[in-house]
Amino acid sequence: TRANSFTYVLLEPEIVVELPAGTGLTDGAFTAVLPTTVAGGQSTLTFTIRNEGAGILNNLGVTIDGTNAAEFAVTAAPVAALGASNTTTFTVSFAPVAVGTIIAALRISSNDADENPFDVQLVGVSAVTSTQTITATDRGWYRSNGTHTPTNSNYLTGTGTTSPYLESRSFFIFTI
Repeated sequence: TRANSFTYVLLEPEIVVELPAGTGLTDGAFTAVLPTTVAGGQSTLTFTIRNEGAGILNNLGVTIDGTNAAEFAVTAAPVAALGASNTTTFTVSFAPVAVGTIIAALRISSNDADENPFDVQLVGVSAVTSTQTITATDRGWYRSNGTHTPTNSNYLTGTGTTSPYLESRSFFIFTI
């Protein structure tokens, strides 16, 4: 009789999601916070996907779900298949239309046996833009004797007897 023994090596993929590159995330337990962005602006985060398994990581796809999903987008998608020990990246953008804290769910699908989908919470903070125009109109100089000179001429300030020394200058300030 002859005895045969076999060793099987499973060629399974293993997804690792990183943010930043080199820092692995935990599935379902990580919140990615995008930079604070003014309403109407845009900010981005780039994620790295690493296949630490021996098999091909297939069917890679990225979706964003939740009430505020429309304010986030995948602007650069990962490759669909990733060989062993290889990486790919994808970019998520945040373009808020309203002010406040905005939350969505990032889902990375693949053929990973125990992390499909790989879930990450996305949080973006939208700030108010503060654009106000302030206009100052020079109304001239007031002399120490109370007379007004409606010019933009430069005068010395203080007191004296030989020059028209001035003590104050007036402006009108308008906020538009």
